[in-house]
Amino acid sequence: MGTNPLVGTWRLVSLATWSAEGAVRYPLGRDPLGYLIYTEDGYMAYQTMGGAGPPDAAQPPQSYSGPYAYRGDTVVHTIAVSADPGWVGTDQVRTVALTGDALTLGSGPIAIAGTPPFRVRLVWQRARPC
Repeated sequence: MGTNPLVGTWRLVSLATWSAEGAVRYPLGRDPLGYLIYTEDGYMAYQTMGGAGPPDAAQPPQSYSGPYAYRGDTVVHTIAVSADPGWVGTDQVRTVALTGDALTLGSGPIAIAGTPPFRVRLVWQRARPC
């Protein structure tokens, strides 16, 4: 079995969404806060919130966790616990692009708390110990 490059802690750098019409928004502002953790034993935890500056659209902090499956160009997060109860039991598929210590995750169309569907791109930086 090969080494899983996702294992570790990632710090959120940016989170952008695209509507079906192509409108780009930064729902957590231009400096969002968040961490994504992948463990060796196949579990993950995700939490984000707004940072400095106003958000482009109101979005509450998001969090979820559960098992995951890394498949090279995609990762599947199976949601066991979520701030949005509607996500519990769902599989959230994300595209994966790794460049050095940068991880970019993308989504197909999703909806959170009744919003119109949108696509998300999250850019993460590998976190370093303090």
